[in-house]
Amino acid sequence: MGEVEVKGRSPLIVAISGRLDSLNAQRVKEEMERILSESDEELVLDFSNLSYISSAGLQVVLLCIKNRQAKGKSVKVLGASGIVDEVLRVSGFYSFLEKV
Repeated sequence: MGEVEVKGRSPLIVAISGRLDSLNAQRVKEEMERILSESDEELVLDFSNLSYISSAGLQVVLLCIKNRQAKGKSVKVLGASGIVDEVLRVSGFYSFLEKV
């Protein structure tokens, strides 16, 4: 649950799969902080295999947005569908994220 995998370095592509919720958000947050600290590249979050995201998961996404904005870079979302896409849309996150 909440598996994190770096798929590319330029841009930085990080796939998060399974569920991103209160049970694993802290661990995923810590992994993302480590990954982000090693790169100044634009970030693409690959949600192709993410089946669910909660408000705790949205906090992880917000961390990514703030981190990249501080470096003058953007965050894009790839493959969000179903409930994940709906949560991102309803919560207004697409005003900060580009859907690709």
